[in-house]
Amino acid sequence: ATITVTADKSALGAIQAVVYSGSFNPAIVGTNYLADPGFIAIVSPGYPGVFSVNVPAGGTIVIVVVELKSPANGFPSAVGTTYTLDVAGLPLNLAPTAAQVAVSGKVSANGRGLGNGRVTITDDEGKARSTSTNSFGYFHFDGVEAGKTYVFQVKHKEYTFGPQIISINDNVADLNFEAQ
Repeated sequence: ATITVTADKSALGAIQAVVYSGSFNPAIVGTNYLADPGFIAIVSPGYPGVFSVNVPAGGTIVIVVVELKSPANGFPSAVGTTYTLDVAGLPLNLAPTAAQVAVSGKVSANGRGLGNGRVTITDDEGKARSTSTNSFGYFHFDGVEAGKTYVFQVKHKEYTFGPQIISINDNVADLNFEAQ
């Protein structure tokens, strides 16, 4: 991984980036130390401090940006200094996709399961899909995206059913419809 830290040219103080393997312990700053850009980035605001570290597969690095405050050595406080930090060469961890869950239930009339019913699920973007109930009235949907709100509707040649609007966050095994 290549790390570049650049303090704003108008910075009064000096900043430094330090890379640690896995974690950073401010009480013992030498623990897990991997690298820093050296002295030039500290004393030359506006010039990039560039350095590289080897990161093992699946490894984690922690980058700590600190101020070097030493007025006696010509380094006043860097608090409020703007800087740019760029990290290249590591894979980007994209946000995970929404989990897929299952939704199932039963369609009934007078407590008796109804076969040949058509259950339709419509998401909040208007995408719909359907499945039929089995001879006992049961239905099942796989691959339902968690974290969305859905409208469930049932059509049957002999009975009428009201729609149900449900926010799905986990598997649902008891989405039941009773004829009106």
